[in-house]
Amino acid sequence: RVAPLFIVKTGTTTLNNAKVLNLSIPLTINNGATLSTSASNFGLTFGGNFVNSGTLTAGSSPIIINNTMPTQNIAGFTTSGTVTLNKPSGTAVLTGNVSTNNLTLTSGTVILNVYTLTISGSISGGSANSYVVTNNTTGTLNQIVGGTPVTFPVGFGLSDYTPITFSNSSTPRNYGVTLLRVTTDTKTGGLGRQWVVNETRPL
Repeated sequence: RVAPLFIVKTGTTTLNNAKVLNLSIPLTINNGATLSTSASNFGLTFGGNFVNSGTLTAGSSPIIINNTMPTQNIAGFTTSGTVTLNKPSGTAVLTGNVSTNNLTLTSGTVILNVYTLTISGSISGGSANSYVVTNNTTGTLNQIVGGTPVTFPVGFGLSDYTPITFSNSSTPRNYGVTLLRVTTDTKTGGLGRQWVVNETRPL
């Protein structure tokens, strides 16, 4: 059995190349420690759980979430690169807020719980096979919307893909979307879904 990878010391540990951590190697950054992907912005692949009690300095590094864990916990982090979700099976579950420039949805779902997933650039992919699950009233998918239509690839739960698309003819705005399940009228019917949208001007 491969022992978990722990960042145990205080101070900063810097990657010297791209790291692919498989299912057997969860990553834990302990309190007071920092993991840096370096000025070279080496890529980092989470194949197991990611626990972050310290700091991940990711710069513009690409971050990949993959493998086939039924439930893969991912702590909060920020990158100005691209986050790619590529899980042939299972789901990723956020345990902190995640911010990234771009999000690529290839396969699998990511559950927000009470946290936010903020995209400053664009989302590619997104389908019934790969989307963002907003399963809580405070978990939101955030993205800037301008004149070009932007699709928010959201669903309330697993096997429940219900995306919504916006465009904005004025100054680009931040949109935060949460999809909720609601009770429909027995006479009129309906989707039984409610998209809660918060709109703010970018700083």
